[in-house]
Formats: sequence, C-alpha cells, structure tokens
Amino acid sequence: MEYIERALGYLFFNFKVGDSGILTKTLKFSTSNPQFKVTSSSFSDNGYLPLESAQVGVGGKNLSPPLTIEFIGERDPQIKSLVLVCHDVDVPIWFAVTHVIVYNIPVDGDKPIEFEFGAFNGERAKSTDKDSYIVGKGTTGERSFIGPRPILGHGDHRYVFQVIAINDIATNLLNELSSDEVNPTKLTEILKDNAISYATITGLYKRD
Repeated sequence: MEYIERALGYLFFNFKVGDSGILTKTLKFSTSNPQFKVTSSSFSDNGYLPLESAQVGVGGKNLSPPLTIEFIGERDPQIKSLVLVCHDVDVPIWFAVTHVIVYNIPVDGDKPIEFEFGAFNGERAKSTDKDSYIVGKGTTGERSFIGPRPILGHGDHRYVFQVIAINDIATNLLNELSSDEVNPTKLTEILKDNAISYATITGLYKRD
C-alpha cells in the first residue's frame, strides 16, 4: 500500500494549507512586544524533529519534544496563563491538523517553564517541574500528543509549536469547560479577543 500513499504524496505535493492554517495568524494580540521565547533541546527552529517524536506506525515513539519557555524582560501583567498548540500546516487538506492542545500552563515565578509530556494520553500532562497542565482535544479527537506522520513523498511538513499568552478572561473560560470541550474550534473562539502575545518554534518532518 505504500506505493499508493507515495503516489498520492507526489500528486498533492503542491497542495498544502500553508501559513493561513497557523492559529497565531488568525488572532488579535494586545501587544507586539515579544514576552517570551520557546526553545527545545531536541531540535532547533526550522530544524528536523527527532524520529522518536513521530508516530509509532512510522518508526517513532510518539514522544512530544521537550520545550522550554523563557520570559524576556518585564512580563505583561495581563498574562494569566499560557496555551500550547501544535499545527501541521502542510497537510494536503483545507485546514491545519492540530497535534496537541495544552492549556492552564501557569506563569508564576521567573524561572523558565520546562516540560516534556511524552506519549501522554489522558486528562492531564505531567511537566518536568511536577505541575499538571490540562490537555484538550486535537483534530483526531484525542487528548494526547499525536506525533508527525506526513504522507509519503509529500516533502517537508512544518509542525508549528505556538505558545500563546492569554488574559484572565480566556483562562477562566477555558477552565470552565471540560477538557473534552476544548478543541481547535473552541480554542480559537475563546482566544480570538483575549490573546496577549506569542512565540513559536517550528520543527520539520518528512517521509521519503
């Protein structure tokens, strides 16, 4: 069956969602000043994700990459929590695929926020500093990190990890919902007028 998948990859090689599928492109932010940066010890910005992050069915372990969020300078007092979203913006369909939603990430303290939630699948993701962040539903409807599995022969896919700072209104609205109710559509609706700033890091993956 691989030859069929590869043929489809070549056929739809130039059909990709593109940057319009990135959530942060659709939101209105209250400040243009960068508040923080996002880095990873397993890949550089616009570098390739490690094999272990890919789905099990294509040789990976479905492990989310470790991420570090570090605030820059004085923090905007409007920021009450952070949201992490990862999109594949090069899928050959009309919308980006959301690979993970994590919210209720606290911003207390000045130390960098480090977390690696691994191949979680459930209500909460455990961070390396023992906090619990709530996991919403991605495009597949699962409360988990879904690793890369781009179609064979479709070239590089960009996985855009977006960390979005939100105000108290969005934080409270998200916490009033069950994690089953927090999906890409609902998240966009809540963040639309309540986002303050953001930072991204992009990882690449392809299957030749």
